[in-house]
Amino acid sequence: MWHILKRKLWMQRSELKMMLVMSAISMMMMFAFGGFSGAYKPEVLVTDLDNSALSDKYIAALQLDKTHTYTLVEATEGQQMVKENKAMALITLEKEFETQLLASKAPAMSLTSVKSDAEIMVLKPLLMSQYNQLSTWHKTSDQIASAAQTKGADYSKTYEETYNKLKKGAAERQALTLTQGTDDSQVQKNAIMMHSMIGFLIFFVAYSCVFGATDILTERKQNTWQRLLISPSSKLGMLVGNFLVSWILGIIQLTLVFFVGANLFKVDFGGNLNQMFVAGLLFCFAMSGFGILLSSLAKSMQQIGALTSVALTAFGMLGGCLWPLDLVTNPILIGLSKIIPHTYAVKAMTNLSQGGSFQSVLPQLAVLAAMAVVFLAIGFVKLMGMEEQYQ
Repeated sequence: MWHILKRKLWMQRSELKMMLVMSAISMMMMFAFGGFSGAYKPEVLVTDLDNSALSDKYIAALQLDKTHTYTLVEATEGQQMVKENKAMALITLEKEFETQLLASKAPAMSLTSVKSDAEIMVLKPLLMSQYNQLSTWHKTSDQIASAAQTKGADYSKTYEETYNKLKKGAAERQALTLTQGTDDSQVQKNAIMMHSMIGFLIFFVAYSCVFGATDILTERKQNTWQRLLISPSSKLGMLVGNFLVSWILGIIQLTLVFFVGANLFKVDFGGNLNQMFVAGLLFCFAMSGFGILLSSLAKSMQQIGALTSVALTAFGMLGGCLWPLDLVTNPILIGLSKIIPHTYAVKAMTNLSQGGSFQSVLPQLAVLAAMAVVFLAIGFVKLMGMEEQYQ
């Protein structure tokens, strides 16, 4: 088996460029969603139909948010810009905005967007949080100004001074709100960005592992496999050697991306980088086994290409690599996600990146291990039975 392993690793020099391309794509996503992406601020358009004092204050309060850019526009212009994807969303403050806020009722405003993704998930609670904050500022300022008015002070002047101090205090405390919990918009955004980084890493590592394992079929078509069958190498050793090379390719890509992310892009992996790497190793193990399984099912490289492209793209979409599974509401899709390796890898690594313990992700890792065993068992049995046909 060892000479098979050595030979396969030597031959993978020709696949080095492809592996580097996969790693580069993963690192590009890490660059986009990691520490260098801080300058990115999605544009949110705002239309004020109420034109009241409190609607003006709400817009000013929104602009305290450092994660988005807010631009005041007319309704028609804003709708057109959102339709053309020139802005992330349009917030419309309806004519009853001030009345609803004074009555402590649900906000009279609407959100228009052509997409429903992670950024919209972050924006919605932020809008509501700022609405509640504005209501608190107004009530506090009103009570203080009313009390001061009974002592002969000017109501409007006292109200504005109190309101501005509350607003200034909130702006100065913003750096501390990261410790308040998951309701904070920045905490949510950081969590979603980390999920995206992990998702893209899992998505592209899977391709390297699967394509590495499907080299068995290429060797059959080139008669290399048949020549090896008459050598002293055992059939099982040849299969294990191919599987290990595929796994090693995934490990190399995983190591490269994690190393560059932590040392060059300064990505904060939540202090659990080593444990995340272990989860990644198990995922590579499962996907290499899946590649062996595909090799036993396909009859040609054209079939391998079609099966791999369809399967891995579907796995990435249903497994939560391209968007959080929390956005999925269809029970059929949720059910399918439970039989996909990507789902458990993304959940485990995301949990660890958020400070979760290794014990908390053992169920996900156990499922990955079970899937790897099933893939390998079926693939090995089928390939061992098919070998005599090529002698």
